[in-house]
Amino acid sequence: MFEAFGTEKWLSISMFALFGFSIVLRIVLAYLYGRMIRETENMAVTKNTILRQCKLKFVNCFQLNNGVNNVPVFVDKWMGRMAIGPFGFEEMYHLSQQTMLLAVVLDGVAICRSIANGRAMHLITPFYIACFAGLYLFFSVSEAADIRRRRRILKINLVDYLENHLSSRILTTKEDMEMLGLKPGKTIEMIPMGKRSPNEFHEKGSPNEFHEKEPDSMEIQREEAQQNILPENAEGTGNAEEDNSRAVTQEELEALLKEFLVV
Repeated sequence: MFEAFGTEKWLSISMFALFGFSIVLRIVLAYLYGRMIRETENMAVTKNTILRQCKLKFVNCFQLNNGVNNVPVFVDKWMGRMAIGPFGFEEMYHLSQQTMLLAVVLDGVAICRSIANGRAMHLITPFYIACFAGLYLFFSVSEAADIRRRRRILKINLVDYLENHLSSRILTTKEDMEMLGLKPGKTIEMIPMGKRSPNEFHEKGSPNEFHEKEPDSMEIQREEAQQNILPENAEGTGNAEEDNSRAVTQEELEALLKEFLVV
């Protein structure tokens, strides 16, 4: 049997390589689709790069267009662009079929050359056996992998998550931001209180920002004011300072509450 393949060495090597390559491609695609199907069960914390890009693309389209009208079409377009480097999933699927057909063609060429050279039947029969065995193995792996079924399950899971889970979360977040008087995409920046004035809390990205006073100048002004206070007004001044400290505390609490709500 090996003697027959030796008579057409390069054709035999090319034929077996193409059969093997087509089968490996089907196995790789089945693994990739199966892995993504498992990741879609917990899309909120998925680490799969392709799925995270899909989520980000959906959020951007949702915010730009105030919603996505047809989620299944969005998912179909996205799945059509899924790729690993320069190789798309659809291209890999069709490439496996083409390499299998090319292997059959090379096997036929080897048989024709053997017949033309007048070789005996025992030197021709192994090429028929190899062709049938390769085709059987290819279709067996294809049925076990069932790429079309895996692709359909992945689409159903993505549509379910994007339409029934992620869309509602985006709307809820948008409503919360509007209740706080903020624009989507902005957050409240909390400045440490320390020696700063409570009025220095500002919204991130706002053009009307307050400037911080230098701590040294504030301490000097405070000491001069304390030295100029009359003894008879000391009690009244103490009450005023206590009221101011209470006001600052309330504003601190309000700022902290806004910060937690935004997070």
